[in-house]
Amino acid sequence: KGVMMFFKMSDGEVFSTEVFDSIYPYVEYVDDDLLVAANSDSLITVSKTASIDTKKDKITSLWTRAVDSNIIISIDTMLKEGFCVSFGSSDENSGNSKVVFYNKKGAVSETTEYSERIKSVKSGKNSFIISSDSSLYMLSKKFKKQSEFKSLSEVEVTDFINDERVLVQM
Repeated sequence: KGVMMFFKMSDGEVFSTEVFDSIYPYVEYVDDDLLVAANSDSLITVSKTASIDTKKDKITSLWTRAVDSNIIISIDTMLKEGFCVSFGSSDENSGNSKVVFYNKKGAVSETTEYSERIKSVKSGKNSFIISSDSSLYMLSKKFKKQSEFKSLSEVEVTDFINDERVLVQM
């Protein structure tokens, strides 16, 4: 069983608790009382308000492994915009991946398929870095390709330095 507890910053008091059948090791803030949570078998959004009225509180299932045999490889949020998820085969030698951008309401906004295993997605303020073993794709927040980099060495780590520069470690 997994438990999510919600605290108020002002006094440290618990205002809500949710119990799940499994643990969600990845949880990130997206926007206005909305969190995205993921594990190897599911992707959910959790909406919580710190009020007595819990009618606005909601847990929404976006994806389950029972419906799709792929696994979640990487996930990252773009604050106030949504979150980006890379799905692929559990077989690391399989070369197909799908990258999905969910808007801040949890609806699918963009989907792109790749003929290589996408092992990392990173969100910046206005763009995304999507990387495989030997490629780096820089996309706008509208998911349009801005540039591409092919490497002879294996790409290990990618991240934003600022809005216009990217760190690539090989």
